[in-house]
Amino acid sequence: MSGAYAPAVAPREISGRGVGLVATRDIAAGECVLRERATVCGTSVAFRDSACARCLAFAAPTGAPLFTCATCGLAKLCGGDTCAWSGAPHGAVACHAEGLAKGLPDADAERLRFLAACADLRGEHSASSLAKLRAVAALCPAVGPNGEGVASRELEAARRVHPVLETAVARALAGARRSAPVGEETNVARVAGSFAETASLLSKETKNAFGAMAPRDPASGDRRVRGGALYELASRVNHDCFPNVARFDNFDGALERDAFVTSQSGANDFLNLVAPDELRLMALDRIPAGAEVTMSYLPVTEPLARRRRRLRHTFGFDCACARCLLETEWAKQDGDRVGDVAEETRAAGGRVSANDDAVRDALATEMDDEDDARLAGLSPEELERRSDRLPPEYAVWFARNVCPVSECGGTLAPPNETATHMTCNACGFRRTDAAFYASLTGEEAP
Repeated sequence: MSGAYAPAVAPREISGRGVGLVATRDIAAGECVLRERATVCGTSVAFRDSACARCLAFAAPTGAPLFTCATCGLAKLCGGDTCAWSGAPHGAVACHAEGLAKGLPDADAERLRFLAACADLRGEHSASSLAKLRAVAALCPAVGPNGEGVASRELEAARRVHPVLETAVARALAGARRSAPVGEETNVARVAGSFAETASLLSKETKNAFGAMAPRDPASGDRRVRGGALYELASRVNHDCFPNVARFDNFDGALERDAFVTSQSGANDFLNLVAPDELRLMALDRIPAGAEVTMSYLPVTEPLARRRRRLRHTFGFDCACARCLLETEWAKQDGDRVGDVAEETRAAGGRVSANDDAVRDALATEMDDEDDARLAGLSPEELERRSDRLPPEYAVWFARNVCPVSECGGTLAPPNETATHMTCNACGFRRTDAAFYASLTGEEAP
């Protein structure tokens, strides 16, 4: 399979939104807008021992258990000494980085893992590896030669992690777990990159990586993240709270369990083997030529204040889409929070640190809980009043595209252009079109 299948989209500069993807022709509902394998993957700390370091698979293609990297004895691979899907081994820098990550905060250990993967691409110095690095470098945000444009959080993280990366590179070049010999400094700088390059890479990873979900925790039911993945084209898709595509990935084999097709003609393309890190963007509705292709970075069911806080914290922007503008107006009328910086500053007593992930996340959780408690305390009459003000097109969109499974939060999309059902991109729930129309009329589905 080619690196990317994008028959109807192309990168374009979008006013006020950076580079996004635009439809180059009319796209039908259910059409595969983009099919692509990851450029770089990295496991989360919690799943290092249970996911392939290269593709995030939980098992070999045969279903056999993962193999332990023979070099570092820490990371896992799905094809023996290599990833079965890419044929790539666990890189030399990545191996040494695993040992050095012990004792680092989880967020920094995951940052180091990503940077080590990029360093291994530099060290390989092949046409393919350099093309992957260029693809990552081309992602937003635009960064100057001295790190201009990098957020303070990533600058601080780079100061902590870059020296560790240099040590991992030095040990990899030396061929042993010891300091690099005299004369290796130049090679270390070339493979590790500069501090500014590290800061830039961290900024691009933060704003563009997709979270690869794992099955819910069997005890708590909480959703878990097995790792992150960057894509050359899919990572350029901008956010909208009413998206026109839904993202489906294959980390849990979803693309092998439904009628997904990838050709414009609609020919059957039921692949027996689909790489775990393959991603497909499926059109929810018809997308006219020239329109921007957008996805939701969060579950579309997230309430306004929480949604806007998460988008700002993770991706660095204040969402001002049509849905957010309308819901902000409603929230102000109702005396609810709108998720802006001023609210956080007031809640923190004027002290909000953009660099302290733990403090910021704790504050956001506290505000989320307060907002949830306020919503739970609303009377049935108030809830009905709020529901009744939804514009009809919003109400139909939610009814059609939001997964009805409790606490799922996924988006329903047709798996191909001729499908007569919709599939959830989170839990795999399927609903026939007949069942949907029957639910609108109150009749029983045939």
